[in-house]
Amino acid sequence: MNVFKAGRVYGCAAIIAVVMTAAFAATASAATSQLTLDSSAQLSPGHLHAYLTGTITCDPGDTVSLSGQVVQSKGASGTGYTAPVCDGTQQTYTIDVGGNAFPFPGTTSGIFKPGKASAQVTASVCAPFPFPFPSCSTMSTDAIIRLTK
Repeated sequence: MNVFKAGRVYGCAAIIAVVMTAAFAATASAATSQLTLDSSAQLSPGHLHAYLTGTITCDPGDTVSLSGQVVQSKGASGTGYTAPVCDGTQQTYTIDVGGNAFPFPGTTSGIFKPGKASAQVTASVCAPFPFPFPSCSTMSTDAIIRLTK
């Protein structure tokens, strides 16, 4: 008889655990609903940095990390990062992309030139639940952009 009662208690605890897991899983989305990249990027004085801009929309409470890359054919290349705040509304971002001081093979310097460049932005978004294993997703966009003074 005690075994039966203990089984009922454990069974009830298991049902509660399943319900709680489903409730947290239902709120864990980690989905970027929108990511854009503007068609031009401003250059810094001296052209050592390019500022990628655009918008991102992600769910409130999610954490997002944006990485950006700019590559000019036979010119400079570089990467940069930022972490906008997710609140469910469209957020603007700016990624400061610094030209590489030690150029990659096939590039000539860390100085960007006004004109065409390839750009890519990748968003890594993670929902806080289910804890301790958050649900994460990625989204990318790329384009040929114009670097301007």
